Amino acid sequence: MTLNASEFVAAHAPDLDWLVEPTQRRLKEAWKIDLNHDPCTRAIRVYAIFQSDMDDKLKRSGVQVPCRAGCNICCTSHRILLTAVEVMMLVRYIHGLDAAKRDPIVRSILQTVHPTAEKSGVACALLDSAGCSAHSARPSGCRAYFSLSLAGCNAYASDVQQSEPETLAFPGVMFLALREMTEMHLRQRYEINSILRRIFLSDEKVAAWASGRITDEGDLDLANAI
Repeated sequence: MTLNASEFVAAHAPDLDWLVEPTQRRLKEAWKIDLNHDPCTRAIRVYAIFQSDMDDKLKRSGVQVPCRAGCNICCTSHRILLTAVEVMMLVRYIHGLDAAKRDPIVRSILQTVHPTAEKSGVACALLDSAGCSAHSARPSGCRAYFSLSLAGCNAYASDVQQSEPETLAFPGVMFLALREMTEMHLRQRYEINSILRRIFLSDEKVAAWASGRITDEGDLDLANAI
């Protein structure tokens, strides 16, 4: 049976344990493996499990989500924040691309001087005409955002008085669990455009973050502001 969004939320929002708990257990087990590896290497494995489990649960839930390839409203109407581990993952992914793919992404990052913000219309620097240029390394907030109303997304982006559209509940719960586990003692939160531009202005910083080491970008840390 296919449920519409309101039916799914009404049926499952009060109790999401049956969806979330098995994935949380799998994530914790995977995170504990190979503790000698750097956080980025471990996170890449854990995020792959997160994505696989979430896709499977979404399919089995029967709910119809309007999010589709080519829709990028959320990429231009939300402030996109990253944990330090997510910054590492993105930098390592971009740094590892061949020049033909890497250069346009880096050029966009360096040319994007404004941060993403709620309803600002400022696009994520990784958004290009084909969609997200770093989709396989995208942060958990992007992975877990499933709107239940395309009309709600359009209204939110265009009307300053409009509240955020309703989103599917269980990916958000899984997302919070994933972030809490992988950030460890690294409690930083960085706005995506600002931190990527800062890093890619310096080859030394690119090399550091790509290898799983953090440079001091404390002035960009938003952890104490949210």
